[in-house]
Amino acid sequence: MKVGYVGLGTMGGALARWLVEDFELQVFDLSARSVAAMVEKGAVAAASLADMARDCEVVVLCLPRSANVHQALFGPGGLAEGLSAGKIIIDQTSGLPSETRTMANALEKNGVYMVDAPVAGGVPSALARKITIMASGPDAAFEKAMPVLEAISPKVIRCSERVGDGQAVKLVNNAINAGYRIATLELAAFALKAGISLDLFAETLNSGPGASFSSKVLLPAVIENRSSTDFALALMLKDINQALALADETGVPMPIGQLARVAMQIGVNTLGPDARLDDVVPLIGSFSGVDFSFMPADAEMTAEKARLLTQIGNAVALCNMVVVLENVAMGARFGLDIPVLFDVVNAGSGWSAEAERLLQVLTSQTATGSGSLRDALVDLDTVSRQGVALGVPLIVLNEVRAILRAWQNEAGAGAALDTLTAACERAADVRLRPLQVAV
Repeated sequence: MKVGYVGLGTMGGALARWLVEDFELQVFDLSARSVAAMVEKGAVAAASLADMARDCEVVVLCLPRSANVHQALFGPGGLAEGLSAGKIIIDQTSGLPSETRTMANALEKNGVYMVDAPVAGGVPSALARKITIMASGPDAAFEKAMPVLEAISPKVIRCSERVGDGQAVKLVNNAINAGYRIATLELAAFALKAGISLDLFAETLNSGPGASFSSKVLLPAVIENRSSTDFALALMLKDINQALALADETGVPMPIGQLARVAMQIGVNTLGPDARLDDVVPLIGSFSGVDFSFMPADAEMTAEKARLLTQIGNAVALCNMVVVLENVAMGARFGLDIPVLFDVVNAGSGWSAEAERLLQVLTSQTATGSGSLRDALVDLDTVSRQGVALGVPLIVLNEVRAILRAWQNEAGAGAALDTLTAACERAADVRLRPLQVAV
């Protein structure tokens, strides 16, 4: 089968390389160097997008934005000029679901079908053929697309038959990851100012309920003064903005998502368009008056410091809980299959101990005994007050504290922490429980 691949950037190039062995691969990119690199691997350079569409049964696109996909499809000399009935478009762009559906509807009028199949896991996972692919689209198109997708990675999760749902799942996953990242870094800065080393902070998180993709991947990189990802900060900002656009479309409030967007926007504005996502680390450090590159050794561990360390770990877990809940509620309101969403989240950068636990909460008729709102607020209050004394803003933690305080006022001081799910359901006007998960 002849397959075309459009967009050979950092991610697209890493994905396309797996298609050379199994298919007659044609490639197209505005960068002659990127095309030449793929030709060296065995691909053929397409003369034009229209020619690629005429020659290939399946064409894959991996471009920065949905606007770029639209241009590649329908612009002068675009793919649409060469597409004919029965051909398949696979869009691996992290795009806007509504725009993707509009393009899919336009193509379908001519018998051409689209599958959206964005990825999660980063370039290293793509290069190792371990990346997670979130795909959605009509059955017939999906069946034809599957050999191509499975050549890229065996980790293909079918989200639904509705085009755009794969992209929506990806946006939710990235918004969750962004929320974890900001909350974890803020509390890491707090720990440093409180005299706790990052090594001990990371060890505490990773062995307890505050564990997440950020604590397991980002924090070791910060400690070792190396990069954790080459992802562009502007692209993460784009993904968060698109996730918040879904929230606006569905009428779901996402206060933590908004705060993560603010931090990323400040980063792009102050650091420039070439900033990387890891540049958020010194940015949060500057907010907090902390230099993450300076790693003091732990002072003597007193009982008071041990108690504070536990409270910081609990505070991170509480932030992660609210991040997951607000995003899952938005996804449910958008119409996503929530067990599938959790499958994606828990397989990649949206993973956390809280995400795993919340899946059990939402699929169970009974509470899991995670504690009370009263106890949770004791931990948040303690960290917040010390944050004021130490001069650490803690913008995410204090928003989470306000959310829990408001819910305690409504539900009662003795309410279980997991009843916060009901507050998120009310805010999103959606029902999350009980989910049905196939056995």
